[in-house]
Amino acid sequence: MLQPVILSNTTRGRYFWQTVFNLDNSGNNASLKRTIEIERRATLTSKSFLTKAFDTKSIFKFGNKTSASLKFKGVGAENTTEFNMHLELASRLEEKLERTTETYSGYKETHIYEVGPNSKLALYRLHYESDGVVAETEILSTTKSADVFVDLNFTLEKELLGLEEILLVLRDTKPSQDNVAEWTTVRNSIVSSSHKPYDEAFGDLLDTLESITPGRANTAEWAEIRNTCSEIKTSRGTTDDQLLLRKLLTRFSVTIPGQDNKAEWAKIKEESDRLLSGISQIY
Repeated sequence: MLQPVILSNTTRGRYFWQTVFNLDNSGNNASLKRTIEIERRATLTSKSFLTKAFDTKSIFKFGNKTSASLKFKGVGAENTTEFNMHLELASRLEEKLERTTETYSGYKETHIYEVGPNSKLALYRLHYESDGVVAETEILSTTKSADVFVDLNFTLEKELLGLEEILLVLRDTKPSQDNVAEWTTVRNSIVSSSHKPYDEAFGDLLDTLESITPGRANTAEWAEIRNTCSEIKTSRGTTDDQLLLRKLLTRFSVTIPGQDNKAEWAKIKEESDRLLSGISQIY
């Protein structure tokens, strides 16, 4: 079984105060009242969070599996604060990774403030922000203090959807004649990579396929496969591996040998088509 690619990162959250009002009742012998309605609100943008925290711009889905899962690992040991909204929002990011944007609200209350004659009153509201998160808390104060920072530890586990499935089909490909030695090389490579992380196993597959140069039978078809693998390897690091796997599956799908191995390639095409139609991009 292939292993997920595990990335770790620490992002920083910030609590800060913003002015709700600043009432100046100087020179007025009557009191002044102000009514405000406070609603706890937050907007989480998973795509923005993943892009900033893990340089991951896309999430894919295949059946009930997604290409990435987020785990919140707690706050930095040196962080202490009386506020706790960062914990709630970090947990929501963990649970709602598949949603591009989520906005939610709660705790709605009306407050009435009175400023006496010849007096002043300022009111501040506590806000919170971090990668992909903006929030307004229900906490109000007539004084404001310095910003408070919290370090949030996350891990992101990434899979390459469809890679294991196509590797199984390739591993089980055993032609009776023509390209027998070449397919033995492919099978041995797949077995050797079977417990590696997804990204390494994908790289090994590309290297192996690019090295296949049969002396006879299906030479044109394998030349196209080698070209595709070379193009994919050039794009790794700048293009999501899931999209590059799609390119390889597309090459498999259109590979129709002119000589032997027709039945074997028909099975590879069938599985490639199934994966191409089943894997979708969430964002």
